[in-house]
Amino acid sequence: EQFLAALEVTAEVLISPIEWSTDVLSTPEIQQRYYRNAPKMISVVGPSTPELQLQEVYQKVEEKEVQQFPERLLLAAPPIVFQVRSQGEPCESEAMRTFLSAQYQLVEAAHCPSPEMCPSVSGADDIYSCNNGKENEGSFYGISKSELLGNEVYPDFLYTMADNEIIVRQEQVLPTKEFLDTKTEEARILCLFHAPDTGDTTLLAISASFDGNAVEVDYGFTHYGFLDSDTMKTATILWSIFYTLCALTILLNCMLLVDLWREAKEFPEVGWAMSAVFEVAYDMFQVLVLIVFSAFKLIAQQKSEDRAKDLVNQFAAVPFRDPNETVKSKMDKFFVAIEQLQSYLDADQLMETIGFFIMILMLIRIINATAVHPRTGVLIGTLYNGLSDLWHFSILFMLVFVCFSLVATWKFGYREEFSTLRESMVAQFDMLLGGLPEGFQEDDLLIVYVTLVNIIQFFLMLNFLLAIVVESYMKVREIIDSYETETEITWDVITTIHFKFIGIASGWPGRRRIAKLLQHRVSVRNVCWTDFHVIGVPKKIAMSIIQSYMRLGCLGPKAFEPTIDLERIEKQTADAGDRAREASHSIKNLEDKIEKSHNALEYQIRELGQQIMTLSGQPRSTGAAPTAPPFDQSRLSPAARQFQSGSPKPVQSSAFPVSRDISLGSNPHLH
Repeated sequence: EQFLAALEVTAEVLISPIEWSTDVLSTPEIQQRYYRNAPKMISVVGPSTPELQLQEVYQKVEEKEVQQFPERLLLAAPPIVFQVRSQGEPCESEAMRTFLSAQYQLVEAAHCPSPEMCPSVSGADDIYSCNNGKENEGSFYGISKSELLGNEVYPDFLYTMADNEIIVRQEQVLPTKEFLDTKTEEARILCLFHAPDTGDTTLLAISASFDGNAVEVDYGFTHYGFLDSDTMKTATILWSIFYTLCALTILLNCMLLVDLWREAKEFPEVGWAMSAVFEVAYDMFQVLVLIVFSAFKLIAQQKSEDRAKDLVNQFAAVPFRDPNETVKSKMDKFFVAIEQLQSYLDADQLMETIGFFIMILMLIRIINATAVHPRTGVLIGTLYNGLSDLWHFSILFMLVFVCFSLVATWKFGYREEFSTLRESMVAQFDMLLGGLPEGFQEDDLLIVYVTLVNIIQFFLMLNFLLAIVVESYMKVREIIDSYETETEITWDVITTIHFKFIGIASGWPGRRRIAKLLQHRVSVRNVCWTDFHVIGVPKKIAMSIIQSYMRLGCLGPKAFEPTIDLERIEKQTADAGDRAREASHSIKNLEDKIEKSHNALEYQIRELGQQIMTLSGQPRSTGAAPTAPPFDQSRLSPAARQFQSGSPKPVQSSAFPVSRDISLGSNPHLH
């Protein structure tokens, strides 16, 4: 009686009979009895409450106040959970079949002492089946397959599995905790949100991948927005400014290309400036790519509002609350709208990817443009000077890096940071930046691996890279320091703009043409107005050019300021005295050597004369011949005088071979 008094009936209802049981029934058993007797309750009739009494009851019901949504982001549809399943088949491994047979015997002994208790279990294949990787072709949990994004999936409402311990379908009690099992390859949860303030549609996807070793869970947000009519007007103005700038850029590049053609025609010995031509072509290519990309982006923005309306209507048309629609029908209509949304998101993602690479190309061009000034061009200069060393270092580094990654994946693949080759590379890169694997000190082999990685890659190879960069940078610094015309970049920019206006007002030739004329027609360091006049520049313009550029300190005449450095003069004087003494000592030694050589030569000549006289039959000491002129003894050297005195140094006659068939004529003396 108290139980019935606790029921507040405010409408016409049918109450089923109350069944008493001596045993405590579990929830699955209660649900099973309810669904078993549900068809019988359709025919049960009973007294009903009169209509007037019902109205009185309704008037007594307190009305509830419905408040607005407190959040700016609204759930547009019930969250959906679905999974991709594969078929199961008996395990082929003989060792595993033996193990499963033993497990079946344990299950049979513990839970199924009689066959009637477990009619669905008849062997080892009924308690476990291996995954063959093929898609399941049947139904699962009373759910038929649906197609979503090219995959056959089994969908259901998330609250059905999350808020209930069991569900009853087709007179079967199904525990929700067994919705994901060993045959599940991938499971996903889709949540769709709308933001009425901004008009954005957000799709939240939570995915779980089952690869047999671990469960990898990931999530991602994708947003689809649109521009309303007012915002589109502002966007149209911005796009117009953008296209105007693109047109000006193309015009300037065309003018520069014409100047290059004129220079190549005027200086045929030089030809085309290929580096400048490449830069012009690169800039025009970037502008054309930007124009094409922006055209597709503009079309997508113009259609975004209509697409957003269509999406909202499709999701709103899904009959989630219609009891006459089956779950599969609801899911199919919902998935059609999801696929439409995903197609729009994929198109936006493709445009973003293309835009990313376009921005990378522009970034490279900007970095290359910094080489216009020596001070800002140190990055390009350093890379250019060290390009060869950096290339060979990168080959060595990648070889060592990949080998260490393979070793880590093979030996320490059980750890999360080394589970795949990609993860191993990420972990190694973290170690290059000073990081260490968590808990590596607990594994001796991992300690050896980490130590080798740090010694070879961090302490050695990373410092090799720094040495290459520093050496290349120092070379660039030496080149910059050798420039005579280089100044601070701000002053150079101001001077360039100032001279540009002066050149336009004075009718100067183009700067590139002036540089080409001076380089290939004049080729001197010091120029005057006549040099410009020779190459076709009028005197007035030439004087204007020279006077303007002479204002720059690096290009004007050099003033001579004599200075006297006494310390430097004294040091130079002392050095000159030392060098003079060394030279005097060297001259004295050279004179001694010359005198000795001269004496030896006189002795040898005299000995040769004696041998000749002996060969001719004349006595060696017959006195002076009547025809011989008087000989001045003072002209002899000391060695010769020593030879005249009768104590000459012995000289081998074989050193001066003399032919015996010599005719001395009437004068046998040698002069």
